[in-house]
Amino acid sequence: MVTIIDDDKPGFLSFAEKRNNIKHIATEEVCKIVVDRTNGSDGRITCEYETIILKEMPEHRRATEEHFEHIKGELVFEHNECQKEIVVKILQLAKKEGE
Repeated sequence: MVTIIDDDKPGFLSFAEKRNNIKHIATEEVCKIVVDRTNGSDGRITCEYETIILKEMPEHRRATEEHFEHIKGELVFEHNECQKEIVVKILQLAKKEGE
């Protein structure tokens, strides 16, 4: 199998999982969110990210600051890089509630 990478354009960033909610298994210590760069990989591009709490979610389904470590940062995709991970640390309280 051959994969052809279109490297004439900078490309677009999107989450690898195409859904509104990121679900996490309570026994894991981190949640890895994969960001894909598609339709091009020319040059260096960046993207800022931050974890937030969605107030629109029903309270029984909403994660709070007690469940995960707040993170904020910047993903940097160098020339021809097509995938990165954002790692969110899951706190002990969330593990105990999910057991």
